[in-house]
Amino acid sequence: MSPVPKLVAFDLDGTLWNPEMYELWGGAPFRRDKEGRVYDSANQRIDLIGATADILRELATDPKWKGTQVAYVSRTEYPERAIPCLKAFIIAEATSMFDLAPHQEIYPGSKTSHFKKISRASGIDFEEMIFFDNERWNITDCSPLGITCVYTPEGLTRRHWEEGLKDTQQQQPRGMEGAQQRTVEQHVCAGSSMSFAAVTCPSGELRPQKRSPAVAAIHVPESTCWWLPHQGSWSGCSVL
Repeated sequence: MSPVPKLVAFDLDGTLWNPEMYELWGGAPFRRDKEGRVYDSANQRIDLIGATADILRELATDPKWKGTQVAYVSRTEYPERAIPCLKAFIIAEATSMFDLAPHQEIYPGSKTSHFKKISRASGIDFEEMIFFDNERWNITDCSPLGITCVYTPEGLTRRHWEEGLKDTQQQQPRGMEGAQQRTVEQHVCAGSSMSFAAVTCPSGELRPQKRSPAVAAIHVPESTCWWLPHQGSWSGCSVL
């Protein structure tokens, strides 16, 4: 694994900036004043959250990130606002937020689909990516792919950034019958003392592991457990 992630991905609304695009009074066009503050067409100000400006500047200027690609992964229903807003923020000399990121998957839909497109376009494996997002369900959705996902409920902070980078260094992928061993948590089936680890299969779905990672259900005495990858949880065990 590289000393730093090969790809750093960020959600936009609530992670890098506020207010969210749907909350704007006016939207595009955006303007930047002489102090670098950004406003929409109704003169509503958009602010970068926490350590966002410093972290993006670091990605743009620090030589250690020269080999790392940046991506924006957003489910906003207002890409026509988000994209010109990215162009309005200057984070380093002659470099806008838009310029910084060669990958911009900014449209409604599952973020797992966004990341699969990014992986195909960049040639970068999921295990070499880190993703910051302020919504728990996006973390739950994308983690099974093998991405290091960092939950940022108050937006991107220096603490989230440093802890996330530390996590990427501690991640040790291990092969397992063609599947990627990904979890340290165990799931206990109701009515049974048996517990099961979850693995990421080649399909990208997180499934229970007993003897084979290819199974979609685990049969134990009196019950069947199903892993629901899009909900990030086990279904209630059903009596056979």
